[in-house]
Amino acid sequence: MLRSLFVLSMVALLVCMASAADIAPGDVIVKSDIEAFGRPVDLDPIQLAGASGNFGMQLNKPTAGCWGAVKLDPGDYTLLYRVWAPAGDQDGFFVDIRAKRDRRVPPGQRRWHTMAYNFSVKAPESVPVAIIAQELGFVVDQIALVKGTYETNQVRIPDLPGDTIEGPQIRPSELPRFESAATLAEAPTGPFAEDEGALWHEDFEGDFEGAGGAHRVVDGEFGKALYLDVPDGRYVVDCADMDLASQGTVEFWVKPRVAQQLWWDQGWHFLIHCEPADAEAGKGVSLSLSRHPMTQLKLEAKASGGEISDGAAMSTGRVDVNTWHHVLISWDLAPKRQYLWLMVDGAGKQVEFDAKFTP
Repeated sequence: MLRSLFVLSMVALLVCMASAADIAPGDVIVKSDIEAFGRPVDLDPIQLAGASGNFGMQLNKPTAGCWGAVKLDPGDYTLLYRVWAPAGDQDGFFVDIRAKRDRRVPPGQRRWHTMAYNFSVKAPESVPVAIIAQELGFVVDQIALVKGTYETNQVRIPDLPGDTIEGPQIRPSELPRFESAATLAEAPTGPFAEDEGALWHEDFEGDFEGAGGAHRVVDGEFGKALYLDVPDGRYVVDCADMDLASQGTVEFWVKPRVAQQLWWDQGWHFLIHCEPADAEAGKGVSLSLSRHPMTQLKLEAKASGGEISDGAAMSTGRVDVNTWHHVLISWDLAPKRQYLWLMVDGAGKQVEFDAKFTP
């Protein structure tokens, strides 16, 4: 009896393995090196035996990953991604599909895994897909999308029929809205320079206007700084003569009170608010930067009247509460395609969408 059960188990296993490897060429929607999929950001090449072309892509920064989209018909699908895990269950990373984020962990260390993510499409749609770093040092080699439902390591990407298949990938500019990581070419490390592109600059070293409520001048990271105290400390800049309606950037160095733990705590904090001069007439776009545990750090653009809004958000769980940080918001609301950027210390988010705001 035991021998019969053993034989039956082996037959079932062989049948399962055979059906997993038997994927028809027409069922492979996408098969690509990770750096060729969508919009890759901050992927570092690393030489690694067994990788496609002997090079994988290491996720060495919090902003590292790839963001793309695929046009799909109704049906069941499996997203496959081939990974190398130096530390196994300590190598967590994120998979986003339709902006729903799941944390994934490989089942073992120091070997290749083809991990699987199952999802369904109910009607024809463009499905946004992203693989995003969490634990740094993790290696991703290839990505594939196939019809049907498979489990992790049930099928290997190198065994899929055909060579590179770009499939129905969609350029970000073809999507109504696309979100990805973004980094500055060079993160600021010192005080701002008054260059030709600056419409306004303040270092609080001499006399200045605009401070109101509870405030005082204190020692800062680069000379003097303005301390805005509770309950009503604020700093207001009149931008009426600055051409910021369509495009602009605001950047500042900031260090919240250490005891406040603004980057981590459970409160709601507003850092900056930009209001159009003719907001009362229902014209223009307002911009607000705030942090709340539900939204994290969020830049929100809102049309006057509030009927249209969009924004960019990023986690601040890694931000050190004890040091100064460079914060930047930027916008391009020119017609046809509009953009928002939000960054802390030179890294953050870019959101682009079909024009919805009238500057």
